[in-house]
Order: sequence, then structure tokens, then C-alpha cells
Amino acid sequence: MINTTIIKTPAYTTREFRNFGVYKANELYDYKFTIQDLALLNSGAIKLFPREMCDYYTVNPAILQSVKYNADEKVDIKNINDKTLQTLLKMNVVRQEFKPVFKDLDVEKLIKSAQLYDCVGETFKTVSTTLGLDFEKVKETFDLKQGANTKKVKATDITKLQKLLEV
Repeated sequence: MINTTIIKTPAYTTREFRNFGVYKANELYDYKFTIQDLALLNSGAIKLFPREMCDYYTVNPAILQSVKYNADEKVDIKNINDKTLQTLLKMNVVRQEFKPVFKDLDVEKLIKSAQLYDCVGETFKTVSTTLGLDFEKVKETFDLKQGANTKKVKATDITKLQKLLEV
């Protein structure tokens, strides 16, 4: 018998496009690992949710990077690169779920949080422009004085940015 389950992972749209239906910006999208979905991902029409927002579990017992996991056991993915993780998801070795903090959020807040996590490593000036925040308020919140245009956002700064966005 042929396995006919369709493996999907959550993604969100960044702009309007057509792909077996009309999608508008900032909607949820089921990424199905097809050639069309890969083209949308490469063009920037869709983005996958950041790793920090999701937990990963094994589907069946497996050995990943010399560590034996039982079925439905949480996988530590920090040493797994993105391409390998995509392959594990595609082959249904690992499944992806949102962390409990994000499960109860509505679509708009979930996508705002994803956009916020995507800003890690960019400058505060770029982040404030991207997210529509007042740069003076951002400078005041983070006590930025000299080099405010070049200082980059770290993962520890996300909670303060969430408060500014009221997510």
C-alpha cells in the first residue's frame, strides 16, 4: 500500500499570490514541500515559522545525530541545520508543533510574533521600520544613544519588542 498522507508544516504569507487559490498577505499557509511551495518560499511570498516558535517531536522511534529518541519524544534541534530539518519534516521523521505560548494566539498575533522572531540579527532601525514602530520609542525603551542605527536585535530583546507591539 502506498503512503498517501500529505506532510504539511505551517507557514505564513508575506504578500498576495495565486497558488491553487488566492492568498492575501499575512494569512496562514500549509507548506507541503512541493515544487510550487519551494518556489513561493524562495521568492519570499511565504515564510516558514521560526524554529524558536515551535517544538519538534519524533513520529516514530529514531536515531538522530547519535541520540536515540522514542516515539513522540521532544527533539533537541539546535545542532540540526535548516536543510536537514526540512528533510526530516518532509520524510515524516519529525513533526512540528507550536509551543504552548503560541497555540492560543489568533492568526494576526501569531504572524506578528513570527515577524518579530525573524528580526533577530537586524538593526533596531530596520526592525522599527519593518514592524511600524516609532524609532524614538524604541531608542528610549532599549536606552540606545550612540550607534543606535547600527546596534542589532538579540534574542533577549524580543520580549521588550513584544511589549512595544502589544502582541
